[in-house]
Amino acid sequence: MHIQHIYVHTRERDDLQESLEIQKEREKEQKEREKEQEEREKEQRKRQIEAHERAQEEIKRLKQDIEGDERALSAAREELTREREDRARERRERARELEEVVRERDEYKRKYAGE
Repeated sequence: MHIQHIYVHTRERDDLQESLEIQKEREKEQKEREKEQEEREKEQRKRQIEAHERAQEEIKRLKQDIEGDERALSAAREELTREREDRARERRERARELEEVVRERDEYKRKYAGE
């Protein structure tokens, strides 16, 4: 009876030991899965931050492009305005010259028509 009791006790102890080892292994595997999950999340956050930074740089570059385009457009408008003003001034001068020619011709006709 005593040996049987020792055997049962030893068997129970062995079962408990095995159960503890299984539990420790499961806990170890769970910690590994959690660590892997944390690494994946950390990597994902890193990629999101990098994507955000690239987007910010792209926005900055586009804003600079827009500002450059606006400056170029403004300069082109000013140049067109100057050219229009120059042509208008030239047309006014030409009109004055033609008016002067017509006036001189009319005076010439009056002067010599009356003779």
